[in-house]
Amino acid sequence: MSKTQNMHKFQFALKLIALLLILGFVLFKLYEAKADLGDLKQTLSEAFHKENTFYWCLIFLLLPVNWMLEAFKWQLAARLVEPIAYHQALRGVLSGLALGFITPHAWGDYAGRIWHLKQEGRQYALGPVLMTRAAQMLVTLVAGLPGLFFLMQSGTSGFSLPPALVNSFAIGMSVVLLLLYLWVGRWSAASQSILGKYGWYAYVRPLQGFSAKLSGRLLVLSALRYVVFAGQFMLLLVVFEVDLPLYMLALGVGFVYLAKSVIPAFNFLSDLGVREFSALLFFSTLDVSAALIVLASLALWLINILLPTLVGGLLIFKARILLPK
Repeated sequence: MSKTQNMHKFQFALKLIALLLILGFVLFKLYEAKADLGDLKQTLSEAFHKENTFYWCLIFLLLPVNWMLEAFKWQLAARLVEPIAYHQALRGVLSGLALGFITPHAWGDYAGRIWHLKQEGRQYALGPVLMTRAAQMLVTLVAGLPGLFFLMQSGTSGFSLPPALVNSFAIGMSVVLLLLYLWVGRWSAASQSILGKYGWYAYVRPLQGFSAKLSGRLLVLSALRYVVFAGQFMLLLVVFEVDLPLYMLALGVGFVYLAKSVIPAFNFLSDLGVREFSALLFFSTLDVSAALIVLASLALWLINILLPTLVGGLLIFKARILLPK
């Protein structure tokens, strides 16, 4: 058995263990909250009360905005390989979401987007895909650090750090990552003399075309998109009567998306379970009902992931799925 096969088996086992631990934690928290589960019917009835109509309308209106912003990001990034129309970019994003639902997410996202490009440009699309994903990851990291540090300072993690050290580290790391991203075109060009001899370098060569202006625009769009889907989660927490100050909801949502981005997911049914785990981990320190958190999180998954995935699945059949010559 080759080393590559062993590595794949190890990664599969790691993700499976992570999935089992996550599901175990969620079930344990729900068991602890069995008294709250008894009032589940009443909770759902109150959530869909006419007083919450405005919130539900806003949540669903933000759904297309979320993925339209991601499509705009992909359109901007893909121009370095092939100019594409906006509707083509949107189809690629939704197709990638559908494939990411049942495959390792990076592969599914990459394949879904390139299937809507011309055949000659597909092999060079890796760089633009990575840049769109990296922009969202960077925004998620910066926005999630306050929630992470709050959780560390709460004492539930078993240790705490001096606030000055925490703030300095957060600011310093954010600045370094921001500069690395904005200057990706420069250091990519500078590395060509060293890495250019390798055949795979041709696939990431388009990174050299990313100017600070273009990278900055991707970051701004990623920040706007983060505000949209974080706002949806906060609205759902309000609908399900999670009674916390607005800033605390923002800290919790920031931590949830940060954890969702770094915890190894099994990738079956997308990130289902990971969001619930991280949400329970944070909000359980604030004595919030586990049932309410799980309901809000599942509602977000159904609205933001499952619905657009179904649309993306239909679009896959219309894509020009051609193999390279």
